[in-house]
Amino acid sequence: MNTLRSVALGSLVPLGLAMTLGVHVEPDQFNLSADRLNGVWVTDSAVSVRMGFPEAQETLEFRKDESFLRSIPESLSSQLQQERIYESGILVSRKDGAFVFSAPYLLTSKSGNSHLLLLHESNGVPLSGVKSANLFVAPGRERHQDLLLMGGDSEDGALRPFRRSHSEGELSSNQ
Repeated sequence: MNTLRSVALGSLVPLGLAMTLGVHVEPDQFNLSADRLNGVWVTDSAVSVRMGFPEAQETLEFRKDESFLRSIPESLSSQLQQERIYESGILVSRKDGAFVFSAPYLLTSKSGNSHLLLLHESNGVPLSGVKSANLFVAPGRERHQDLLLMGGDSEDGALRPFRRSHSEGELSSNQ
């Protein structure tokens, strides 16, 4: 996914301040992104064209899941100790209907913005690498009218627009 960037988390946590309690989710009922992220999102074609993006159809499915948290290696876990994790789960990405990737994610905050950390294998160690993106969920009057903007993790990173899929359960069984 081109909207993600590899990051080094070392700059996020001062050395020596990490605790060894492991990674855990600390929900916040007022965090809109965590409250409304779960589900299936598809490219919003009309908004994408208006923003200058190509018309490729991308689908993102966010599934809440905490089962992988204990598998995060200590090298990364210690760096995440000072991060509040609002949600964890699995992200499944498809482009033009074809499977692209599936990865565990952590929803955190960076500079006041919702920040998605995708975990991947690095140097042969599972869940030790991180790619990141900013994301924003704009709630519609009804849940099916929500808008998701997701993209680069810098202030000039373009955000791709997604809308909720009309049939949210359609992908859950077909990885």
